Amino acid sequence: MSQTLYCLCCGEDVPVNTVYREGKHEITCLYCGFTLEEEQPEREKSAACILTADDSSLIRNLMYQILTEKNLADEVLSFENGMTFLAEFSRRISAKQEVSLVILDLEMPVMDGLKAALTLRTLESNMNLARKVPIIFFSGKKCDEALKNQLAQCSPATYFNKGGNSDPVDISVRIDRLVNFILSRRGARA
Repeated sequence: MSQTLYCLCCGEDVPVNTVYREGKHEITCLYCGFTLEEEQPEREKSAACILTADDSSLIRNLMYQILTEKNLADEVLSFENGMTFLAEFSRRISAKQEVSLVILDLEMPVMDGLKAALTLRTLESNMNLARKVPIIFFSGKKCDEALKNQLAQCSPATYFNKGGNSDPVDISVRIDRLVNFILSRRGARA
């Protein structure tokens, strides 16, 4: 019988892969590719700014509450679509203001999360930014091969399934752990 472990991103027990990356063996989710077992460095302080975009005001409010109550960011800015998110992201990088993490809903009106993320990567490239901002794609759909390929185009990017268990307490715990994991890895590779 194949091994299964709990995946923060998928929100369920998943089959796993073992991959060799950067001189270490890592156990990853077979569905979304998220690293499941790896020693995580401690994160010392909250991130300067996290930008979120979701067309649901309920989800935007939940994200704001989680990120601020858990002291995961000094500043959390929320937007209802990819276009308004991009306008703020562009303004911030032009003003040399840090963005530590971006959380995007995949399916939004005006501009969806994938188009916003691809445009974000173009802006980073045009501005010659030294480091790419990590992205969490927040979605209710399962991570399939097509979604994995889209995530790869936006690397570093992670998938978070909000549909498996929509209990706010469960989502809060998973978001807290996932954001801490991403920010600690970003700090460790600075």
